[in-house]
Amino acid sequence: MPIYEYQCIDCSEREQRVAGLEDETALCASCGGLMLRQDDGDPFTPYFSVPISFKDRENDSEKP
Repeated sequence: MPIYEYQCIDCSEREQRVAGLEDETALCASCGGLMLRQDDGDPFTPYFSVPISFKDRENDSEKP
């Protein structure tokens, strides 16, 4: 599940939470108010931040 940034509409507390794609709201841990998801980028970025490289397997098999 992706990580999203949420902000409380009552106390302006901000926090990151692991949530489903359809979870637009949450309850604030500080005041109990409504938190709205802040859509500011790709939620899957933390999962794919390391580049993936693939070696050419044909060249590896030709080595003696």
